[in-house]
Amino acid sequence: DVLVENYRAGVMEGLGLSYETLAAHNPRLVYAALRGFGDPRSGETPYTHWPAYDPVAQAMGGIMGVTGPEVGGAPTKIGPGVGDLLPAMYLAYAVAAACWSVQRTGQGQFVDVAMADAVLALCERIVYQYSAAGVDSRPDGNGHPLLCPFGIFPASD
Repeated sequence: DVLVENYRAGVMEGLGLSYETLAAHNPRLVYAALRGFGDPRSGETPYTHWPAYDPVAQAMGGIMGVTGPEVGGAPTKIGPGVGDLLPAMYLAYAVAAACWSVQRTGQGQFVDVAMADAVLALCERIVYQYSAAGVDSRPDGNGHPLLCPFGIFPASD
């Protein structure tokens, strides 16, 4: 059995539906939580209890720092809802792995994905540029700072 929820941390507990309560009734339960900033069971953060949706996950995950116009523009949301879609995909993988484990061990699991963390995974270049060279990210427009030529260019046809 699988339960998937997308509430802020603490909401399901307030409803009497915590992982611990439900797992006591069904030890094979896979309880999957998709939250903006993770679950306290995985480690408390200053944002653990904050709500989130796509634009918040994109901003806090860092991807908005490199999108938008190259000069003088404000951070811009990526068109598709990657702050919703990517975390859901990661959670689906986690649920599949947990179900596989339940079949072999008989023991359920609590799995969680933080929306902001999933978006951060898209920011690999930002992370390694800062870590290796101390270079802060900035909007790239349609280009890429390390690849040339890379972009959208006018063509005669």
